Amino acid sequence: MIYLNLSICIKKTEIEMKLSVLLIFTAFLNTLSFSQNDRIYYDENWIEIKSSEKAFYYREIVETNKDGVVEVNDFYINGNIQMNGFYSDLESEVKHGHFTFYYKNGNVSYHGDYDKGAKVGKWVEFYESSQKKEEGNYEMMIDSTTKYFPINYWNKLGEQTLIEGNGTYYQNLSSFEDSVKQSGPMVNHKKEGVWKGEYKKSGYRFEETYKNDSLISGTTTDINGKEYNYDLITVYPRHKKDMYKLISENFMYPQALIDSGVQGIVFIKLTIEKDGNVSDIKLIKGPHETLNKEAIRVTKLLKEWIPGKCRGVLTRMSFFLPIRLKIK
Repeated sequence: MIYLNLSICIKKTEIEMKLSVLLIFTAFLNTLSFSQNDRIYYDENWIEIKSSEKAFYYREIVETNKDGVVEVNDFYINGNIQMNGFYSDLESEVKHGHFTFYYKNGNVSYHGDYDKGAKVGKWVEFYESSQKKEEGNYEMMIDSTTKYFPINYWNKLGEQTLIEGNGTYYQNLSSFEDSVKQSGPMVNHKKEGVWKGEYKKSGYRFEETYKNDSLISGTTTDINGKEYNYDLITVYPRHKKDMYKLISENFMYPQALIDSGVQGIVFIKLTIEKDGNVSDIKLIKGPHETLNKEAIRVTKLLKEWIPGKCRGVLTRMSFFLPIRLKIK
Protein backbone atom coordinates (compact mmCIF):
# COMPACT_ATOMS: atom_id res chain seq x y z
CA MET A 1 0.00 0.00 0.00
CA ILE A 2 1.26 3.48 -0.87
CA TYR A 3 0.99 6.07 1.89
CA LEU A 4 1.15 9.74 0.89
CA ASN A 5 1.12 12.52 3.46
CA LEU A 6 -0.32 15.82 2.22
CA SER A 7 -0.29 18.79 4.56
CA ILE A 8 -2.44 21.87 3.91
CA CYS A 9 -1.79 24.74 6.30
CA ILE A 10 -4.39 27.48 6.63
CA LYS A 11 -3.57 31.06 7.59
CA LYS A 12 -6.72 33.16 7.49
CA THR A 13 -7.85 32.66 3.86
CA GLU A 14 -4.40 31.80 2.49
CA ILE A 15 -3.60 28.15 1.79
CA GLU A 16 -0.02 26.92 2.04
CA MET A 17 0.96 23.33 1.35
CA LYS A 18 3.86 21.22 2.48
CA LEU A 19 4.42 17.65 1.34
CA SER A 20 6.26 14.61 2.53
CA VAL A 21 6.00 11.18 0.90
CA LEU A 22 6.25 7.89 2.77
CA LEU A 23 6.13 4.42 1.20
CA ILE A 24 5.02 1.42 3.30
CA PHE A 25 3.60 -2.06 2.66
CA THR A 26 1.57 -2.67 5.68
CA ALA A 27 -2.01 -2.70 6.98
CA PHE A 28 -3.65 0.72 7.70
CA LEU A 29 -5.44 1.37 10.99
CA ASN A 30 -6.17 4.57 12.86
CA THR A 31 -8.57 6.48 15.09
CA LEU A 32 -9.05 10.24 15.19
CA SER A 33 -10.49 10.45 18.67
CA PHE A 34 -10.67 7.94 21.46
CA SER A 35 -10.98 7.46 25.14
CA GLN A 36 -9.82 4.59 27.28
CA ASN A 37 -12.06 1.48 27.09
CA ASP A 38 -13.58 2.53 23.72
CA ARG A 39 -13.91 -0.39 21.32
CA ILE A 40 -13.24 0.40 17.65
CA TYR A 41 -14.22 -2.09 14.95
CA TYR A 42 -12.43 -2.82 11.65
CA ASP A 43 -13.19 -4.80 8.50
CA GLU A 44 -10.87 -7.38 6.94
CA ASN A 45 -8.76 -4.57 5.40
CA TRP A 46 -8.40 -2.70 8.70
CA ILE A 47 -10.83 0.02 7.63
CA GLU A 48 -12.81 1.36 10.59
CA ILE A 49 -16.51 0.50 10.60
CA LYS A 50 -19.29 1.44 13.01
CA SER A 51 -20.79 -1.95 13.78
CA SER A 52 -19.37 -5.23 15.06
CA GLU A 53 -21.63 -7.24 12.72
CA LYS A 54 -19.19 -7.23 9.78
CA ALA A 55 -16.02 -6.68 11.81
CA PHE A 56 -12.93 -8.89 11.56
CA TYR A 57 -10.98 -7.03 14.28
CA TYR A 58 -11.48 -4.58 17.10
CA ARG A 59 -9.24 -2.27 19.09
CA GLU A 60 -9.10 -1.25 22.74
CA ILE A 61 -6.98 1.47 24.31
CA VAL A 62 -5.09 0.12 27.32
CA GLU A 63 -3.67 3.35 28.73
CA THR A 64 -1.88 6.60 27.91
CA ASN A 65 1.27 7.31 29.92
CA LYS A 66 2.54 10.68 31.14
CA ASP A 67 4.53 11.19 27.92
CA GLY A 68 1.43 10.74 25.77
CA VAL A 69 2.43 7.28 24.52
CA VAL A 70 -0.69 5.17 23.97
CA GLU A 71 -0.74 1.42 24.58
CA VAL A 72 -3.13 -0.43 22.27
CA ASN A 73 -4.50 -3.95 22.07
CA ASP A 74 -5.99 -5.20 18.80
CA PHE A 75 -8.13 -8.35 18.80
CA TYR A 76 -9.54 -10.82 16.33
CA ILE A 77 -13.31 -10.66 16.43
CA ASN A 78 -13.37 -13.93 18.38
CA GLY A 79 -11.63 -12.15 21.26
CA ASN A 80 -8.10 -13.53 20.77
CA ILE A 81 -5.41 -10.89 20.82
CA GLN A 82 -3.94 -9.87 17.44
CA MET A 83 -1.46 -7.17 18.51
CA ASN A 84 -0.10 -5.28 21.50
CA GLY A 85 1.86 -2.11 20.83
CA PHE A 86 2.58 1.53 21.61
CA TYR A 87 1.96 4.75 19.65
CA SER A 88 3.51 8.16 20.23
CA ASP A 89 0.81 9.61 17.95
CA LEU A 90 -2.21 7.37 17.51
CA GLU A 91 -4.00 9.80 15.19
CA SER A 92 -1.13 9.71 12.69
CA GLU A 93 -0.40 6.04 13.43
CA VAL A 94 3.18 6.61 14.64
CA LYS A 95 4.39 3.38 16.25
CA HIS A 96 6.91 3.89 19.05
CA GLY A 97 7.97 1.07 21.35
CA HIS A 98 7.66 -2.70 21.43
CA PHE A 99 5.09 -4.49 19.26
CA THR A 100 3.98 -8.11 19.43
CA PHE A 101 1.71 -9.67 16.80
CA TYR A 102 -0.21 -12.93 17.26
CA TYR A 103 -1.75 -15.70 15.19
CA LYS A 104 -5.43 -16.52 15.63
CA ASN A 105 -4.48 -19.52 17.79
CA GLY A 106 -2.82 -17.19 20.31
CA ASN A 107 0.80 -17.99 19.44
CA VAL A 108 3.23 -15.15 18.74
CA SER A 109 3.70 -14.37 15.05
CA TYR A 110 6.53 -11.82 15.32
CA HIS A 111 7.79 -9.06 17.59
CA GLY A 112 10.24 -6.15 17.72
CA ASP A 113 10.60 -2.42 18.30
CA TYR A 114 9.58 0.76 16.49
CA ASP A 115 11.20 4.18 16.82
CA LYS A 116 9.08 7.08 15.55
CA GLY A 117 7.25 4.85 13.08
CA ALA A 118 10.25 2.88 11.80
CA LYS A 119 11.19 -0.70 12.67
CA VAL A 120 14.51 -0.79 14.49
CA GLY A 121 16.83 -3.37 16.04
CA LYS A 122 16.17 -7.09 16.26
CA TRP A 123 12.90 -8.64 15.06
CA VAL A 124 11.96 -12.29 15.51
CA GLU A 125 9.32 -14.24 13.55
CA PHE A 126 7.69 -17.61 14.36
CA TYR A 127 5.64 -20.23 12.55
CA GLU A 128 2.05 -20.73 13.71
CA SER A 129 3.23 -23.79 15.63
CA SER A 130 5.43 -21.39 17.69
CA GLN A 131 8.62 -22.80 16.12
CA LYS A 132 11.13 -20.03 15.38
CA LYS A 133 11.22 -18.98 11.71
CA GLU A 134 13.73 -16.14 11.39
CA GLU A 135 15.74 -13.41 13.08
CA GLY A 136 16.98 -10.17 11.58
CA ASN A 137 17.98 -6.58 12.27
CA TYR A 138 16.61 -3.28 11.01
CA GLU A 139 19.45 -0.78 10.64
CA MET A 140 19.45 2.96 9.90
CA MET A 141 20.75 3.90 6.45
CA ILE A 142 22.48 7.10 5.29
CA ASP A 143 19.18 8.44 3.88
CA SER A 144 17.53 8.03 7.33
CA THR A 145 15.46 5.03 6.22
CA THR A 146 15.76 1.62 7.83
CA LYS A 147 16.68 -1.59 6.03
CA TYR A 148 16.19 -5.20 7.07
CA PHE A 149 19.17 -7.56 7.22
CA PRO A 150 18.27 -11.26 7.72
CA ILE A 151 20.47 -13.14 10.20
CA ASN A 152 19.03 -16.64 10.70
CA TYR A 153 16.27 -18.62 8.97
CA TRP A 154 14.71 -22.04 9.72
CA ASN A 155 12.29 -23.94 7.47
CA LYS A 156 9.22 -25.74 8.82
CA LEU A 157 11.27 -28.89 9.33
CA GLY A 158 13.49 -26.99 11.73
CA GLU A 159 16.43 -26.99 9.31
CA GLN A 160 18.49 -23.80 9.40
CA THR A 161 19.21 -22.62 5.85
CA LEU A 162 20.55 -19.16 6.72
CA ILE A 163 23.26 -18.86 9.38
CA GLU A 164 24.56 -15.47 10.48
CA GLY A 165 23.49 -13.89 7.18
CA ASN A 166 24.96 -16.58 4.90
CA GLY A 167 23.13 -19.35 3.04
CA THR A 168 19.71 -19.62 1.39
CA TYR A 169 16.92 -17.29 2.43
CA TYR A 170 13.19 -17.78 1.80
CA GLN A 171 10.63 -14.97 1.75
CA ASN A 172 6.83 -14.90 1.68
CA LEU A 173 5.66 -11.36 0.96
CA SER A 174 2.49 -9.46 0.17
CA SER A 175 2.68 -7.65 -3.16
CA PHE A 176 -0.23 -5.28 -3.76
CA GLU A 177 -3.24 -7.56 -4.41
CA ASP A 178 -1.15 -10.72 -4.66
CA SER A 179 1.44 -12.60 -2.60
CA VAL A 180 4.84 -13.83 -3.65
CA LYS A 181 7.27 -16.55 -2.61
CA GLN A 182 10.93 -16.06 -3.45
CA SER A 183 14.28 -17.51 -2.46
CA GLY A 184 17.95 -17.18 -3.22
CA PRO A 185 21.49 -16.94 -1.83
CA MET A 186 22.60 -14.47 0.83
CA VAL A 187 26.20 -13.43 1.47
CA ASN A 188 26.88 -11.37 4.60
CA HIS A 189 23.15 -10.57 5.03
CA LYS A 190 22.80 -9.35 1.41
CA LYS A 191 21.21 -10.81 -1.71
CA GLU A 192 23.78 -12.20 -4.14
CA GLY A 193 23.38 -14.07 -7.42
CA VAL A 194 20.16 -15.47 -8.89
CA TRP A 195 16.84 -15.28 -7.02
CA LYS A 196 13.63 -16.93 -8.21
CA GLY A 197 10.01 -16.43 -7.21
CA GLU A 198 6.35 -16.91 -8.09
CA TYR A 199 3.11 -15.00 -7.52
CA LYS A 200 0.32 -17.01 -5.89
CA LYS A 201 -2.76 -15.58 -7.65
CA SER A 202 -1.47 -14.67 -11.10
CA GLY A 203 0.97 -17.56 -11.42
CA TYR A 204 3.60 -15.20 -12.84
CA ARG A 205 7.19 -16.30 -12.26
CA PHE A 206 10.32 -14.16 -12.10
CA GLU A 207 14.07 -14.47 -11.98
CA GLU A 208 16.36 -11.72 -10.70
CA THR A 209 20.11 -11.18 -10.51
CA TYR A 210 21.61 -9.37 -7.51
CA LYS A 211 25.06 -8.07 -6.66
CA ASN A 212 25.79 -6.85 -3.13
CA ASP A 213 22.02 -6.57 -2.44
CA SER A 214 21.38 -4.39 -5.54
CA LEU A 215 19.08 -5.58 -8.33
CA ILE A 216 20.99 -5.84 -11.60
CA SER A 217 18.18 -7.15 -13.79
CA GLY A 218 14.98 -9.12 -13.65
CA THR A 219 12.52 -10.90 -15.94
CA THR A 220 8.89 -11.76 -15.23
CA THR A 221 7.17 -14.47 -17.28
CA ASP A 222 3.37 -14.57 -17.34
CA ILE A 223 1.20 -17.67 -17.71
CA ASN A 224 1.23 -17.25 -21.51
CA GLY A 225 5.02 -17.13 -21.70
CA LYS A 226 5.28 -13.39 -22.32
CA GLU A 227 8.36 -11.82 -20.72
CA TYR A 228 8.71 -8.44 -19.02
CA ASN A 229 12.20 -7.11 -18.31
CA TYR A 230 12.90 -4.64 -15.52
CA ASP A 231 15.60 -3.08 -13.36
CA LEU A 232 13.29 -1.72 -10.65
CA ILE A 233 11.00 -3.91 -8.54
CA THR A 234 8.29 -1.25 -8.20
CA VAL A 235 7.47 1.83 -10.25
CA TYR A 236 4.72 3.74 -8.45
CA PRO A 237 1.84 5.54 -10.21
CA ARG A 238 2.34 9.23 -10.78
CA HIS A 239 -0.04 11.99 -11.73
CA LYS A 240 0.56 13.62 -15.10
CA LYS A 241 0.21 17.05 -13.53
CA ASP A 242 1.29 18.50 -10.16
CA MET A 243 -1.13 16.55 -7.97
CA TYR A 244 -0.22 18.37 -4.77
CA LYS A 245 -0.56 21.83 -6.32
CA LEU A 246 -3.90 20.81 -7.82
CA ILE A 247 -5.29 19.71 -4.45
CA SER A 248 -3.92 22.74 -2.63
CA GLU A 249 -5.26 25.28 -5.11
CA ASN A 250 -8.70 23.69 -5.33
CA PHE A 251 -9.33 22.81 -1.68
CA MET A 252 -12.02 25.16 -0.34
CA TYR A 253 -11.70 25.58 3.43
CA PRO A 254 -14.88 27.30 4.74
CA GLN A 255 -14.07 30.51 6.60
CA ALA A 256 -16.51 29.55 9.36
CA LEU A 257 -14.49 26.39 10.10
CA ILE A 258 -11.26 28.39 10.04
CA ASP A 259 -12.73 30.86 12.51
CA SER A 260 -13.92 27.97 14.69
CA GLY A 261 -10.50 26.33 14.64
CA VAL A 262 -11.70 23.09 13.04
CA GLN A 263 -8.69 21.19 11.74
CA GLY A 264 -7.30 17.66 11.56
CA ILE A 265 -6.56 14.91 9.07
CA VAL A 266 -8.85 13.64 6.33
CA PHE A 267 -7.91 10.10 5.30
CA ILE A 268 -8.74 9.17 1.71
CA LYS A 269 -8.21 5.85 -0.06
CA LEU A 270 -8.01 5.68 -3.84
CA THR A 271 -6.91 3.12 -6.41
CA ILE A 272 -5.07 3.61 -9.71
CA GLU A 273 -6.08 0.98 -12.23
CA LYS A 274 -3.78 -0.63 -14.79
CA ASP A 275 -5.10 1.76 -17.48
CA GLY A 276 -4.39 4.85 -15.34
CA ASN A 277 -7.99 5.50 -14.36
CA VAL A 278 -8.92 6.31 -10.75
CA SER A 279 -11.38 4.12 -8.89
CA ASP A 280 -12.49 3.23 -5.39
CA ILE A 281 -12.20 6.71 -3.85
CA LYS A 282 -13.31 6.34 -0.24
CA LEU A 283 -13.34 8.43 2.90
CA ILE A 284 -11.67 6.54 5.73
CA LYS A 285 -12.25 9.21 8.36
CA GLY A 286 -11.91 12.93 8.97
CA PRO A 287 -12.49 15.76 11.46
CA HIS A 288 -15.63 17.35 9.98
CA GLU A 289 -18.29 16.33 7.47
CA THR A 290 -17.79 19.46 5.34
CA LEU A 291 -14.00 19.00 5.17
CA ASN A 292 -14.44 15.29 4.48
CA LYS A 293 -16.70 15.99 1.48
CA GLU A 294 -14.31 18.64 0.20
CA ALA A 295 -11.40 16.23 0.38
CA ILE A 296 -13.39 13.69 -1.65
CA ARG A 297 -14.30 16.39 -4.19
CA VAL A 298 -10.73 17.53 -4.84
CA THR A 299 -9.46 13.95 -4.93
CA LYS A 300 -11.91 13.25 -7.77
CA LEU A 301 -10.15 15.96 -9.79
CA LEU A 302 -7.09 13.70 -10.01
CA LYS A 303 -7.97 11.93 -13.27
CA GLU A 304 -4.77 11.71 -15.29
CA TRP A 305 -2.37 9.05 -14.00
CA ILE A 306 0.52 7.03 -15.35
CA PRO A 307 -0.14 3.55 -13.89
CA GLY A 308 2.33 1.72 -11.70
CA LYS A 309 4.32 -1.40 -12.45
CA CYS A 310 5.60 -4.24 -10.31
CA ARG A 311 8.42 -6.34 -11.75
CA GLY A 312 7.75 -4.88 -15.19
CA VAL A 313 4.02 -5.66 -15.21
CA LEU A 314 1.25 -3.04 -15.07
CA THR A 315 -0.26 -3.32 -11.60
CA ARG A 316 -3.37 -2.01 -9.84
CA MET A 317 -2.16 0.01 -6.85
CA SER A 318 -3.99 1.65 -3.94
CA PHE A 319 -3.11 4.82 -2.05
CA PHE A 320 -3.82 6.10 1.40
CA LEU A 321 -3.82 9.89 1.10
CA PRO A 322 -3.94 11.68 4.47
CA ILE A 323 -4.71 15.37 3.90
CA ARG A 324 -3.57 17.22 7.00
CA LEU A 325 -5.50 20.44 7.60
CA LYS A 326 -3.84 22.83 9.98
CA ILE A 327 -4.78 26.39 10.91
CA LYS A 328 -1.83 28.65 11.67
